[in-house]
Amino acid sequence: NITVLFLARILAEVYRERRISTFFVTFASLHWTTLVWHSFLNLKEPFVALLLSGLVYLILILRRKKVLASMALVFFVLLSQRIRFYLPVFVFGGILFAQIQPLVRAALRKPLLVGAATMLFLITVGVFAQSEVRLFIKLADLPGFPYEVIHFVLQPAPWKITEPAGYLQLPSILHWIMFVPALIGGYALWQKGFGGRVVVGTVVAGIAFYGLIDVIASTRHRMPLDMLVIVLHYAFLKEFVFPKTKVAN
Repeated sequence: NITVLFLARILAEVYRERRISTFFVTFASLHWTTLVWHSFLNLKEPFVALLLSGLVYLILILRRKKVLASMALVFFVLLSQRIRFYLPVFVFGGILFAQIQPLVRAALRKPLLVGAATMLFLITVGVFAQSEVRLFIKLADLPGFPYEVIHFVLQPAPWKITEPAGYLQLPSILHWIMFVPALIGGYALWQKGFGGRVVVGTVVAGIAFYGLIDVIASTRHRMPLDMLVIVLHYAFLKEFVFPKTKVAN
C-alpha cells in the first residue's frame, strides 16, 4: 500500500529517524481504516488518501529537496484538482496551524505588514478561485458548525449502522474506542515540531472544512483524514504504551 509507505515516511520525518518503522508499517497495514476502505470496490477514497498523505510528505521534505519536492507538489496538486479539488486546502490549513505561533508573533510585531500580506493573499484567492470561494460561502453552515464537527468526527454511531453498511460495524466501534488515544497522540505529535504540527493541523483543517460544509460530510469523505489519524494512533502507542521498547521503533 503506497499510502502506508507515505505515512511511514511522514512518521520518519516527524521523529527524525532514517529508517522506516517495521512496527508502524505492520500496524498501519492492519489498521481497520486500511483494511475496510482498501478491501471494497471503492477506488476513489483510497486514491484521495494517497494524494493527501503524499502532499503532507512533500511539504515535510520541501526544505531538504526543494526542486524534486516542488515538482512533485505541483503534480499532486494538479492531480487533486481532478479528483477532489479542495484537498490542498487541508494541507495549507495544516501549514497555517503548524506556524500559528510565529504568525501570531509576526502579527504583533508588524501588524501592517501582516495585514497587507493577508489582504494580498485573499485578493489572490478571490481572483484565481472565485467560483470555489462562492460555492464555499453558499454551502457553509456557520450556525450548525459545532454540531456538525462532532457529528462528522464520531459518525457513524455503531448502533445506527444497518445493511448494506454492516462492514462498518467493527471499525466504528474501534474508532470510538481510539478517539481519546487519537487526541493524546495528536498532542504528542504536536510537541515533536513542525512535521507533527502539519499532520495534526491537516486533520484539524479537514474536520473544520467538513464541519462547515455538512452537505458532503460523510464517513466516506473522512476516510483520507482517518488514514492520517493512523499516525496519531501510532504516536499514542509509541509515546505512552511502548515508550521504552523496541516494538514501536
